[in-house]
Amino acid sequence: MPLTKRSSWQVQWAVWKALFHRFLDTKIGDHFLGPLWVITEPLVHIATLTIIFKFIRERGDYQGIPFVAFFAAGILPYFIFQHTVNKALRAMRQNQQLFSYRQVKPLDVIVVMTYVELFVYVLIALILMWVGAWFFNIDGIPHLPLEVVLIFILLCLFSIGSGLFCAVLGARWEDASTLIIQMPLRLLYFMSGILIPMQSLPQHLHKYMLWNPLLHAIEQIRAHTFDGYIAAGTSISYLALCTVANLFIGLTYFSMNRSRLLLLR
Repeated sequence: MPLTKRSSWQVQWAVWKALFHRFLDTKIGDHFLGPLWVITEPLVHIATLTIIFKFIRERGDYQGIPFVAFFAAGILPYFIFQHTVNKALRAMRQNQQLFSYRQVKPLDVIVVMTYVELFVYVLIALILMWVGAWFFNIDGIPHLPLEVVLIFILLCLFSIGSGLFCAVLGARWEDASTLIIQMPLRLLYFMSGILIPMQSLPQHLHKYMLWNPLLHAIEQIRAHTFDGYIAAGTSISYLALCTVANLFIGLTYFSMNRSRLLLLR
């Protein structure tokens, strides 16, 4: 039979599909219990913090939303961003052998790696929505589902932009970059409204916190998931603006160093 020449889009799709299976297998294979641990790890994190805050706070909700649902809507988007950045720091060196195939580009690695994180945590979010509907009498479907999907897409693109920038840092300064990036990531955990909504913090802190696009993403996810939740001061448009700027900076810096990334040893 004559060989059929594949189009460039077919080749690109085949590359992304192969990378998706590779990264998903790696993510699952990193844990002793495989897929079960990948799903239960964030659930354990959520359950632990929920129990702690149950003892600290007299009320177990924010704006009528049970803390477990409030916390889950904040920590899962943060995990997508955090894991993308952390893995991007090591992505170029760990996947250097893939670049011997001319079809595989460094950009493909970052894009597919981010999609794997999105896939895993959206799956976990669906499980949590089912659990919330069953145990906490919460609506299992977001109040405005299309807007929630849009925010997750913007978050994914924002994570890709950050991942591209961090991939170059990790390739050029492997040890130093890890130390430099980990500090801001830890600060973002507490400055993105994951545990406490911005409205519960002193007013004079708001003008500083609102520079953080992750805060806008998390608060808008809550506002469009839970009917009646007030996310004052945050907006999808600001997240979109930061996403475009972040992608531009990440792609520019990545393109400037592309040849150097291919020559890593």
